[in-house]
Amino acid sequence: MNINYISKVNKNLRPVFSAICLLVFIFTATVFAQTPPLRANAKIAFTSDRDGNREIYVMNNDGTGQVRLTNNPGADNFPAFSPDGRRIAFVSQNASGAFAIKIMNADGTNQTEITPIAFDNSPFPWHQIKSLDWSADGSKIAFDEGGEIFTVNVNGSNRTNLTNHPSQDFAPSWSRDGSRIVFSSSRVASLTMHTMNADGSDVRALPSTGEFIDYSPDWSPTGTKIVFVVGSENFLPILYIANADGTNRQPFDGDGFGSSHRNKPNWSPDATKIIFHIWEYSSDDAEIYVKNVNGGAFIRLTNTNGNNFQPSWQPLAPATTFPDFDGDGRADISVFRPSDRTWYLNRSGQGFSATQFGLSADKITPADYDGDGRTDISVYRDGVWYWLKSSDNSFNARQFGIASDIPVPADYTGDGRAELAVYRGGVWWTLNLINEQANASQFGVSTDKPVPADYDGDGRIDQAVYRNGEWHLNRSSQGYTVVNFGLGTDKPVVGDYDGDGRADQAVYRDGTWYLLQSSQGSTTFPFGIATDIPAPADYDGDGKTDAAVYRNGAWYLRQSTSGISIQQFGLTDDKPVPTAYLP
Repeated sequence: MNINYISKVNKNLRPVFSAICLLVFIFTATVFAQTPPLRANAKIAFTSDRDGNREIYVMNNDGTGQVRLTNNPGADNFPAFSPDGRRIAFVSQNASGAFAIKIMNADGTNQTEITPIAFDNSPFPWHQIKSLDWSADGSKIAFDEGGEIFTVNVNGSNRTNLTNHPSQDFAPSWSRDGSRIVFSSSRVASLTMHTMNADGSDVRALPSTGEFIDYSPDWSPTGTKIVFVVGSENFLPILYIANADGTNRQPFDGDGFGSSHRNKPNWSPDATKIIFHIWEYSSDDAEIYVKNVNGGAFIRLTNTNGNNFQPSWQPLAPATTFPDFDGDGRADISVFRPSDRTWYLNRSGQGFSATQFGLSADKITPADYDGDGRTDISVYRDGVWYWLKSSDNSFNARQFGIASDIPVPADYTGDGRAELAVYRGGVWWTLNLINEQANASQFGVSTDKPVPADYDGDGRIDQAVYRNGEWHLNRSSQGYTVVNFGLGTDKPVVGDYDGDGRADQAVYRDGTWYLLQSSQGSTTFPFGIATDIPAPADYDGDGKTDAAVYRNGAWYLRQSTSGISIQQFGLTDDKPVPTAYLP
């Protein structure tokens, strides 16, 4: 491949939208709240005044690579990573001295004001009982202002007072299934934890020890535990962990003596660690520490001039299984044209682009190989992988496999990066590009069709094969199982159609879609014709796979939130990119 022969064209295509009418039969089932799958531990955001002003920083989860994200004349505080790890909410002071909640990308770009907020810019922020927290679906932010708990949509709309109570309510933390919020309140004799529904109803006081105050709660990613701070007039603040209903309160770190004040505990996305800050009275210094949930000594992560506090852990979402070239969480309508060896992308967030990369006979292998949340352009040729990293546009090539292999790259380890992988005669071969570890495992037979996906919702792609209507699943957390669903001549169209974080068995047969959803049961609906190419993906970014077909350059989308649309993009002989791994 001539690596210098890569051209990009930037111009607009005019997609054609129209409404279509299809008879749709949907068998519905009751939807139960599902706790999102656990994620890997990525970076840590925090506040620091090391440069003379409070700014938001990030660092690796071992304390290395500390980088400042904000550079504002006023104070920036209380960073909070979004559930997908791609954005940070924080409290920011503008030049006039007023405060507002802002959202920015995880790299500090695109800072956008969401809503104004009355904020006490305390000279001792490490003691403050305050927080921001995202809803599980990333659509809302909970915060406290003036002793009340509010929510606001991330676009700034629908600001709502949830508590509206004469007592003081502080520090909301959303449950990971999005159904309830835990917060601290003075509704009883002392400051204690309470929970309420996400709409403010059904307020319940959690058990307390009376003379102590409970504050700064954080709900665990599993939904079963809460970590919080306990203080009193006689003891310095220490950390406790309790069940989600407040029972079984157990000390986690600190003994209440000496000069150490603990605050702002935050669970790691994989639920194995807790990060927090300690302010030392004797040295007047705040630093960030981490400790395993199962015990042991804490580890200090920061040690700089100035104070470091208010940590928030970034969830590392698994690499997307659909083509999302601009990282906005929506699948992009895109094609590879063998006749001119060009990738044509209609990116939902960044518009049209064309990149010449590969040869006409190559197998297209789009995936997020560098873990930046964006799909990388990639091809497989005679056992060699070629890809362009979206993070720096660098060219990469690697020998792994043989010409007859079926490429099945995916995030099998849950680290947010796709591994190189091939399926060969019932054997799965994978190569981790980070640690260079190669693995081979037997699962399937030579005539099986590989259908890898995250069937158990643990954030790792599972080995799976489709065999004459049988789905054989080698689930990374739940083990082996077989599901009978479909016919031998069906086209498997696996996806997460109900948005519960678990892949669903699904087949396409002569224009009809048959889905076996993991939380909503079976459903069947016609969409397309027998000769269409099914191209399911999450085109509207709601976390649910959408039924879609490609027909002679036209895309027919049945979006779960945005409805039905048709878009003209491509030619008859183009390869639709979302179908790259459909058998």
